[in-house]
Amino acid sequence: MATYNTADRPDFVRQQYAFTAHIRNPERNPCPEAIEKRRMNIYRELFYNNVEDFMASTYPVLRQIIPDDHWHALIRDYFANHLSHTPLFPEMPREFIRYLEQERNPHSDDPPFMLELAHYEWVELALSLSDEKIDETKIDTHGDLLDGRPEVVSCNCPT
Repeated sequence: MATYNTADRPDFVRQQYAFTAHIRNPERNPCPEAIEKRRMNIYRELFYNNVEDFMASTYPVLRQIIPDDHWHALIRDYFANHLSHTPLFPEMPREFIRYLEQERNPHSDDPPFMLELAHYEWVELALSLSDEKIDETKIDTHGDLLDGRPEVVSCNCPT
């Protein structure tokens, strides 16, 4: 995980960095002294459970085939170590794909097709959210796929 030098920042900024660092990775970052531990526990659980629930609903098959302890270790590592490129919640699944592709070292107990399955499930989500309209006048619904030439419909879907 990236670390930030906050020594030259105002107190409230240092407090925010300490707060978020502890929420993301409480094992490596102490609870900020100015915040009651009970409250930090609530924040930690809320943030983690939100991310975990969102990932589980985005990747339902992946979630189903990965044992609980492995799944939670995977999500915890993503949550603790991945620096997102966007603050938008609907973009979090794409960030997870980036994490799997570029940052995470495969584990021996990972399914060998984990990245491909995650990508497939992400594409399902991206297509369901896409507002791209298909011009149905360009489609020959009675065309012969073996003799004809299939029409490629462009899509501005994220890759």
